Amino acid sequence: KWRTVYDGSTTYIETYLRRYSKAESDGDFANRKLITYRPNHAKRALDRVKNSIFQRLVDVKRISTIKNYIDAMAGIDRGVDLRGLSMNSFMGIKVLTELLLMGKVYIYIDMPTIQERSVLATQNIRPYLYYYRAEDVPNWVHGNPNDIYDFVNVVLTDNVYTVDEATGLPTDEKQRFRHLYIKNGEVFCDFYEDESTIADKTVKLDISRIPLVCLELNDSLFSDICGHQIA
Repeated sequence: KWRTVYDGSTTYIETYLRRYSKAESDGDFANRKLITYRPNHAKRALDRVKNSIFQRLVDVKRISTIKNYIDAMAGIDRGVDLRGLSMNSFMGIKVLTELLLMGKVYIYIDMPTIQERSVLATQNIRPYLYYYRAEDVPNWVHGNPNDIYDFVNVVLTDNVYTVDEATGLPTDEKQRFRHLYIKNGEVFCDFYEDESTIADKTVKLDISRIPLVCLELNDSLFSDICGHQIA
């Protein structure tokens, strides 16, 4: 509901537009639906809050002596997400919107596979970030029920492309499930094509914690204002 109201697509009109009364005919209702304007009152209110917080992120200082870290935070060398965003931009553009809208967002810290452990081969390899929406994390277990950062078992939903072998172009998009879990103090990862079929062999990560962070509010900012817009 919150995402539909915020996106303001035709799905919003199809879902929430109602007849004035029983006296409105099917034809009149269909014509009214075609020309009905999609109001964005709730979206504008949320964006004002988001932009106000975003403007204050310039005051955040991240201190480090590691050059790769400093460059990534500043958006240099493809930034924190390998797409050119600084940490402030990533938080303000990607994370804040999801957090304020849905009341929850997950950040995953990924890392390319290291094939050769020489200084030359690894000098440009570093961690990077991307986020998962609340609905993309369907199941999880915390090691400590009072610590939302302490994941010991979690399922993430990835959207991956099916690529045409002849042209190399994507032809379709499908869901794949990433199962991360801790066993004997080590982190393992399985990929599932569906609820039961493992797509790849189990991968052991060279870390002791699942690299997932959950940011959560007590409630979404949309919990009340989206109802006002629908009315």
